[in-house]
Amino acid sequence: MATECNLSIKQAQFQPVKRNREEKIQQRYHWVQKWQQTDFDFKTNCVFPDESAFHINLKRGMAWSKKGTPAAVTAPTTKANATSILGAISATGLTNVSLKIPKCIKRGRLDVQLMAIV
Repeated sequence: MATECNLSIKQAQFQPVKRNREEKIQQRYHWVQKWQQTDFDFKTNCVFPDESAFHINLKRGMAWSKKGTPAAVTAPTTKANATSILGAISATGLTNVSLKIPKCIKRGRLDVQLMAIV
C-alpha cells in the first residue's frame, strides 16, 4: 500500500456531515456578505484571540517494533497536565501572550486542577 499506491496510515480527522451541505455553505456566504457591507475594518480595529493547549511530555500514539513483539516505549510519566498559551494578534502584530500552567491541589482522594495565569 505504501509503495505501490502511495498511501500512508494516519489518524482520522472526523468532520460533521453538515459541514459541506449546501445550506451551510450558503450561511457562510451570507455571513461574509453581511460583514463586507459594514464599515468594519479588520485591519485597523480588530484583535483575534487564540488559545492552544498542549502536554509538556506529549508522547506519540504509535511506535515501530519487530513483528510479534509489543511496541513498548519508556516515558517519564504516564499523565501530563495541559499547558495553555493564550495569545492575541492584530494586523499590527502580537498584542498579548500569556501562559496558563495548571496547579494540582490534593483534597483527600480527589485531585483538583486549578489554572494559574503566569
